[in-house]
Amino acid sequence: MKLITRILINTTVSLIVIISAWMIFTYHTTVSEVYEEIDEYLEKYAEGLIHRFESGVSPDSVAINFWVNSNCFMERISESYGKGNPEWTFENDEIYLDDIREEQDVRALAFNYNFPDGRWYRITVISPSFDKEDFSAILVNSSIILGGVLVLAIISIIAFIIYRRMRPMYKLLDWLRKHRVGEPADFTGGKKEMTELRLIREAVMDSVERTNEIYEQQKLFIGNASHEMQTPLAVCKNSVEMLAEDPDITEKQLVHLERIDDRLAYLSKLNKTLLMLSKIDNDKFEDTEEVSLGKLADECSEDVSEIYSEKNISLEISGNSEIRTKMDPTLAGALVSNLIRNAFIHNKEGGHVHIIKKDRKLTVANTSQTGPLDENEIYKRFYKGDSSSKSTGLGLSIVDAICKRYGFRIVYSYKDGMHFFTIDL
Repeated sequence: MKLITRILINTTVSLIVIISAWMIFTYHTTVSEVYEEIDEYLEKYAEGLIHRFESGVSPDSVAINFWVNSNCFMERISESYGKGNPEWTFENDEIYLDDIREEQDVRALAFNYNFPDGRWYRITVISPSFDKEDFSAILVNSSIILGGVLVLAIISIIAFIIYRRMRPMYKLLDWLRKHRVGEPADFTGGKKEMTELRLIREAVMDSVERTNEIYEQQKLFIGNASHEMQTPLAVCKNSVEMLAEDPDITEKQLVHLERIDDRLAYLSKLNKTLLMLSKIDNDKFEDTEEVSLGKLADECSEDVSEIYSEKNISLEISGNSEIRTKMDPTLAGALVSNLIRNAFIHNKEGGHVHIIKKDRKLTVANTSQTGPLDENEIYKRFYKGDSSSKSTGLGLSIVDAICKRYGFRIVYSYKDGMHFFTIDL
């Protein structure tokens, strides 16, 4: 997830929480203020009634259980109930109004009063109130609209500011993605570069320069090592051949010389393969031309089949797709040859190799010696599914490196006793 996305998400969540808390606080504060005003009015109204009763108005002048007016209701109660509930109580209620034929929300103040003649009455004073559900709905809808506009405005401003300030960082990241080892560290910042971004840029440039130095040392070492290794290997191989031609050599000595020659050939092949992997990793194959992987597969399969003819492996080629693409011709040959050679090397006596050329996919299948392979290990360097194999264990590593270099997709599967390697362009 991008930094700007995470910041915007966190900001949005924070604003929603704040607005929700503000809405709840506003609701309770408003309701409390409204009830406080209504209660104050009811208390004054009740005090006015008490003053009238104390001035001589008798409860007999009106009927019991009646409306004194539209805001007051009196009910005769017992002395014990009157003395047992002396407090004034406020409550919300609903009354039915005949004129509008519906119930009306009211705020009521109820208290007990003892007239001078000793009779007790329950007096209820009411005042029109408001519907809390309607008020809540109005407040929620208003908060959603206003809060939504506020959140969008704040998020838009933050996104604009962050994007403007982080633009140099995105340019640096783009430069890093395109940079290749060995190229100069020539990225420069803007005139108004922020301190943090300048420190990051300087650290990145220092790291790139150190990497370039190590890379140059590595190239020098690989070149020198390759040259120095090939010469003694060639000398040793020639010496072995000369010894093998000696008429006085015994059969036992000849067997040892053959083993030495095999090891020398293995070391020479290993050296060349590692050099190729190093060049692929460092993008040293830069030639690009249109090649036909299908045609290369036809040519390579015939040569490899002849080399391993003693294993009596049957070869089948199906499909007529040329599978054309643009890439370095050397790498195209290495891609196809390593895949096909791998199918013959890791095959059993009298086995089968099937090459399928369909659309933009090249599939090489071969009979298995050991069962399915570990998909997480087969592309690692020096991995061998069969420990007794004389291969370097680098063939599939080269195939994988070339596929990554050009964005190809390589898929392994195992079915009916056969390994399937498919390159999807």
